[in-house]
Amino acid sequence: MAWEDKHPSVLELEGVTADNDCRASVERLRPFMMLKPTVSIDGDMWCCLYGENLQGGVAGFGKSPDLASRDFDRAWYEQLSGGA
Repeated sequence: MAWEDKHPSVLELEGVTADNDCRASVERLRPFMMLKPTVSIDGDMWCCLYGENLQGGVAGFGKSPDLASRDFDRAWYEQLSGGA
């Protein structure tokens, strides 16, 4: 088997690099990444909290910091329910 058959070409590697750069750019735009909420343990869950408290802030919870951060992103975009 030739060397070229086993190893990616420079163009293929550039495509992978561009794809990774795109993913990194998207990650940087997540509310969690831009707002830097406080991350702590609350009982048996991780909590990401932006604001003074749960009532006045935005929070996300999960079994891992990553899951809590993704729940925080979801909560950031969620509309308030009620008569507003």
